[in-house]
Amino acid sequence: MRQRLAVVALVGVLALGLLSAGCGSRAGQLALVSTKTPQFEGMANAPMVNHVRGYDSRTWFLFIPFGDAKYADAIDNALTSVQGDFMTNVQFRTYWWSLLLVSYFEVQVVGDVGNSRGGQTPTEPKK
Repeated sequence: MRQRLAVVALVGVLALGLLSAGCGSRAGQLALVSTKTPQFEGMANAPMVNHVRGYDSRTWFLFIPFGDAKYADAIDNALTSVQGDFMTNVQFRTYWWSLLLVSYFEVQVVGDVGNSRGGQTPTEPKK
């Protein structure tokens, strides 16, 4: 009886493993990006915060998406997290996973954020 239960558990774990998947990839890179209106003459001396992350995601159930993951929203999240208005050395990444009927997709941006307006100094993001 124990052997049969162990075989059923092993087959269940293998089936679950075969029905799940995940992946991450680098989608691109840009030298400068912004969804706000930076002051270009103030960019050279703007204070910077390095390696700021912003992301946006969506979830799927069956073939029905709930929301939409957009790079523009990921950039906005990164900029507002440190009170900046432009990003440099930006990398775009995508991540997804799927388990049975539920899937998850995330877009992520990583880069250095600066504030060209000078009024607010960018601060480190909250952890």
